[in-house]
This record gives sequence, C-alpha cells and structure tokens, in this order.
Amino acid sequence: HFVFDQADTPWDIMVGAGTGVAPFMARIHEILQLDRQSQKKLWCIFGFRSQELVLYKEELKLLREKYGGRLRIDYVLSREQTNPDGSRMYCGDFVAQHPEIIQRVVQDQSASLYICGILGLEVKIDEAFEHYCAELGINWQDMKEKLCSEHRWIQEVY
Repeated sequence: HFVFDQADTPWDIMVGAGTGVAPFMARIHEILQLDRQSQKKLWCIFGFRSQELVLYKEELKLLREKYGGRLRIDYVLSREQTNPDGSRMYCGDFVAQHPEIIQRVVQDQSASLYICGILGLEVKIDEAFEHYCAELGINWQDMKEKLCSEHRWIQEVY
C-alpha cells in the first residue's frame, strides 16, 4: 500500500505507471478538493503503453480544467512516444528530459517525489537524479538518504 507523508513542500511530483496511478488519484482529490486552504501544486507524470490505456483520463481532464494552475499532467506513452534516439519513452526518460523536476526536489527543496508502479520504474528516475547530482558535485546516495529521511522521496514499486 502507498502512504503519503505530509512533507510541507509547495509541490508534489507524482510518477506512476499503469495501475500505480491509482493511489495518486486519492492524493489529487485530497489536495485539490478537500484541503481548500492548500496552495500545493501537483505535477503528475503518468505512464501507459498507449492513449487507449490511460486510466482516469476524463476525470483528470475535468480536474485539470477546474484546477489548471495547480495541476499539471504529462502522459508518457511508451508505445507511441520515443526518445531522441528512437527508443521507447518511459517515465524515467521523461524525468531525465525535464531537469526542472530534479531541481525542485534536490536544489530548491520545494517538492516531494512519489513513485508508484511496476518494479524497475524507479531505476531510470534514480539514474536521472544521480546524473543531475553528479554535475553539481552532490553525492546522490547521501542526498537520496536525506530526501527519504525528510519524507520527500517515497516509492512503492512491485
């Protein structure tokens, strides 16, 4: 089961693949609809094989229309999108290609990162963070331990 800690950050970045998206739906509703005082922003990176397999598509569309400034959703479609080298795109590739995600978590300390989905989903995300940190001279393993202890890096992969 997936547990959300209440790290006090302006952003929650949620990376989910397939049925790993389900726990994030409750979080989205909690933040946007139940906690009316919150100004927290949500960035959802949801991976599916194709557009036809996207879960909660209509519900997310309505939420984005209603809370547009606070909810960003990017779909990563592994059978429809490719990386610059022609290989299939996965959530980890998306994170690597959007360093502002990593910057918010590592440098600005303005975001919490949640990862949920199939075992292996976390590997490319971890590699992207490690590469980014290496360029800054930051030891990634130490930083990851710090993020975990602050409840700003939470993953559930199965």
